[in-house]
Amino acid sequence: MVQEISKNILQKHQDDKIQSIMQSMTCEKDFQCCRSDSVNNHHTKDIVGIHSIVECLDQTETYCKFKMPFSNIYNLCTCPVRVHITKKLGVEKIL
Repeated sequence: MVQEISKNILQKHQDDKIQSIMQSMTCEKDFQCCRSDSVNNHHTKDIVGIHSIVECLDQTETYCKFKMPFSNIYNLCTCPVRVHITKKLGVEKIL
């Protein structure tokens, strides 16, 4: 029971943190890739040793100001929300 309450408190803290990050920035796509109701909820992959970038596994050609092609093989993502979710919460698939 205590563990469940602690988990709920942690979840609330993380939800508040994510909302705070979202409010502090502008997303032209209205955070589509971070929403669970999105048809194309996109995947990310942690890049160990780099704190502000994750790998974007979205293979579509859609424009995003946070998406950066690297070496014609990788797409890097600097979106603060996706970076936080991937690195701090350990979630590589945004659900």
